Amino acid sequence: MKTKKIIFTKTYTRDTTLIIQQSWHDVIAYAFKKTEDLPNPQVPPVIHYMNDGVIEVWENKAATQWFSDNLQEKIKKNESFIAKILNQYQQDLKIMKTYWNRGVMNNKKDFGKYVDLVFDFMNGFVFMYYTSIDERTPEYIRKRALKMRDKDTYFDANDRLLRDSLLAIYPKLKGYETAVLRNEINNLPSIDVLKKRKKNFIIIGEVESQITTLDKYRLSHPEFDFQVECPLKNTGLLKGKTGYGGQVKGVVHILKRKEQINLVQKGEILVAAMTTPEFIPAMKKSAAIVTDEGGITCHAAIAARELKKPCVIGTKFATQVLKNGDEVEVDANKGVVRILKSDG
Repeated sequence: MKTKKIIFTKTYTRDTTLIIQQSWHDVIAYAFKKTEDLPNPQVPPVIHYMNDGVIEVWENKAATQWFSDNLQEKIKKNESFIAKILNQYQQDLKIMKTYWNRGVMNNKKDFGKYVDLVFDFMNGFVFMYYTSIDERTPEYIRKRALKMRDKDTYFDANDRLLRDSLLAIYPKLKGYETAVLRNEINNLPSIDVLKKRKKNFIIIGEVESQITTLDKYRLSHPEFDFQVECPLKNTGLLKGKTGYGGQVKGVVHILKRKEQINLVQKGEILVAAMTTPEFIPAMKKSAAIVTDEGGITCHAAIAARELKKPCVIGTKFATQVLKNGDEVEVDANKGVVRILKSDG
């Protein structure tokens, strides 16, 4: 009998610490095990692949669906279930905000306690997130969750504090702070190991990790099916959505990591998986903005409207198809990017 493969789909790419991604994995895998001994049967729920310093999130859709279905079943049986979780998360946020306000930590013991809280409180963040995006959620509960989500900075604020505190404790980590795992904060790997991780590294929460490429990992795990959409490299045209209208030509600058923000030159076409507030200095210098991800309410679209920069979002493949030095025309009025001259 042929074994059914576990399908993974790349849902997004992020420039974050591995630690914050590990905490997300743990909630999807074990949140219901903590309260009713009901671990997620669809494992692994997510695989994170660090590729050239950024993290590709490969999601097991069956695991996410199981989590969402189980959450909705609990809400249906007793709506106070989610109300208690949201109330507790608001209390947890008050504690977490004391750390954010205090700022960078340079004491290992204090930092270790903080990291434990990041993992503990991620439970509330994930429950709030999935409650807010699921249309099956009773309307009054969903409205509360959406309101909380719109103001929430848990993921980004903690990721920033994690990396800044790691650098304060271990200055030699500069450039490799995102490649550290939770169980290593008191006993770092060598810089040589971290360099290799930053290039190619697979992790599954706190269960498994290895320095390898996704292609090699795929060969050694035939039970996993990593589904990759074809970026249609030969068409010379990328299609997305209009974030802000306008038409401009320029030279591509791929921006993968926050550490590269200052390298963007005036008049270049900024191309990124997505943007965050840290990208604003580069966005101001750019002639236009192109992203793989996002909708009309994403950061790139909102910032582009404020800056009045042509912006095409949701192209899926811009960072794969385009290369630094390519000449392109961004026709944001039509939501397309035309490759005029490829630099290799």
